[in-house]
This record gives sequence, structure tokens and C-alpha cells, in this order.
Amino acid sequence: MITRHHLRAAGRCAAACAAIAVASSVPLGAPLAAQGRALHVLEDTLLFPEGITRDAPRARWLVSSVHQRTVFAVSDAGRLSPFAQDLPADVGAILGVRIDRTRDALYATAASLPQMRGYRGSSSARAELLEFALADGRLRRRVTLSADSGRAPGDLAIGRDGSVYVSDGLAGVLYVVPADGSPVRERRSPFFASLQGLVLTPEGDALIGADYRHGLVRIPLVEADTVTPILTGDGRRAQGLDGLAWHGQTLIATYNGRAPGRVVRITLSGDRRQIADFAVLETHDGVGEPTLGEVLDDAFVYIANSPWAAFDDKGARKPDVPLAKPELRRLPLAP
Repeated sequence: MITRHHLRAAGRCAAACAAIAVASSVPLGAPLAAQGRALHVLEDTLLFPEGITRDAPRARWLVSSVHQRTVFAVSDAGRLSPFAQDLPADVGAILGVRIDRTRDALYATAASLPQMRGYRGSSSARAELLEFALADGRLRRRVTLSADSGRAPGDLAIGRDGSVYVSDGLAGVLYVVPADGSPVRERRSPFFASLQGLVLTPEGDALIGADYRHGLVRIPLVEADTVTPILTGDGRRAQGLDGLAWHGQTLIATYNGRAPGRVVRITLSGDRRQIADFAVLETHDGVGEPTLGEVLDDAFVYIANSPWAAFDDKGARKPDVPLAKPELRRLPLAP
């Protein structure tokens, strides 16, 4: 969620995006009754979770914290414990998290955001990709994505060769962190207004990205090839999406463009270039916004109520917006 958060954290899309959504977005339909249930409800209301990923061999979920600038583990019994060990004081808010099994690593994105504890302006932390040892939470590597201010790396995807791709919803760029250690590259496109969730296609030849303004986009891994929007047959786009995950050949996505938040299923054409079907699976109308999630065993587990709306653009708590206990929610999916 980088437009919502990151554009909201800097004035975001607001009325302009709303106008576009009314004109050309996929219809969302009426709110649906809850289909899922709370998997874990955590006691720490200042956790401010954003990203989540499953470490199955260790029977735990790894959850990023925007406010506390770290990564926590949540056991299958619901116990919250530290994961990241001995983090330097200048590490920023932690957003997206993904596991690379081949390297036994957890990758996480970090950014300087007003909502994080100890924020002292945009120079108080770098825009980074962090690599942790999955076994013990030790920080192995810090990759600076950009030294410029006004950057907000959010979600990430891992290519088959180990390259890491990172979206930036504030700067409108895609960072490419090559597996061979060569310098970070930035990719730009007219369709990167506020790039959020990322997934690799099953074929491994492209990324599917959720741009908050332009909807779904297909991003070829061959950088000379053109980024193209993924529209319905009548030219509508799926705007306001944040997290993306594959369930078989369909995409499961969180939506937080307008209240209430939703979880949706998107069927793409065989070549991943057109939206063939779009359905709302669940409506979230509680406090907070759904953000990122992951599919496990025919269920979508996601952060249901990240409290972006409880903080103003300078990171101050809004006294009239309550802080709910963070909920990791499980939504069953048809096999």
C-alpha cells in the first residue's frame, strides 16, 4: 500500500484519484458480509502492521511494523515476539516483507515516514532493501535504493534469478536490485503514478503491479519492453488496489481506495494482458485498512486493519480515530 499510505503521507491522490475511479474503474458492487475470520488479534495497538509473510518451516508469520521500525514474528498460537535482531537506529519504517527460500532470507523494505517512531524529517532514514537471515533475524545486508528524499519503497517481488523488485508509490518508480550485486536500477513508466503491490507472473517473464491510479499493469522483466495497463474488455481499470497474491491462476488483492476496504478476486486472460473477471470476496468495514497478504492452503491471510487513517500527514495521532488491535485475518478461497 504505497499510494494510500505514501500518497496520503504526502498529500496522496485524494480528489484526483477519486475522480478517475468514478469515471473508469471496475464497479465494486454492494458491500458483502464477512466471509473470513480473525486468525490472530494482537494486543499491541501501536504495532502498525503493513506486510506479512509465512515462514512455514518455523510455524510462524513474519509481520512488518511501520511505527516500531522492525519485524515481528507471530506464532501459530498467536504469540508476538521480536524477529529482527539488533537493528541500527537509522533503519526506517518497515513495509513489505517477502521470503526467499533459496537464500534462506527475509527481504524487507524500509522508508522514512512520519508515522514511524522517532521521525525527524525525511533524512532520518534511508530508502532501503534489507536482507535478514531467516533463521535468526540477523541483518545481513542493507541496500540503499535511493538517497533522495521523498522516496517510499513499499511492496516487493523476487525474480527466479534472485533479483528483487521494489515498488515506490511516492516516487513512481520500480527499483531493480540485481542478484549479482550490480548497482540498483530505477525503471520508470507513465503508468507508475503510485505503484503498490507486486507479484511475478507464473511464467516468470513479467511482474503484475497494482498502481493506485492506473490499475493493474504488466511490467516485462526485459527492460526494453513496454509497460502496459491491464484493462477489462471495455477499457475499465482496477484502481485502488494494494496487496497482490496469486491463488492458482487468479489474483487475490486488497482494496483500500475508498471505504469500506475489500478483498477481491481478479481473473486475467491467459496472456495476463486483460481482466477477464472481477469479484469482491469480502468487505472490511472496521477501523483501519486492509493492506498486504499472502495465500496459504487455499486461504488468503492479510493485515485487515492497518491504522494509516489514525495518523495525520505529520505522523501525529488523530484523537478522534481509535487504534484497534491489529488483526491478521484469514479468508477461505475456493480450491
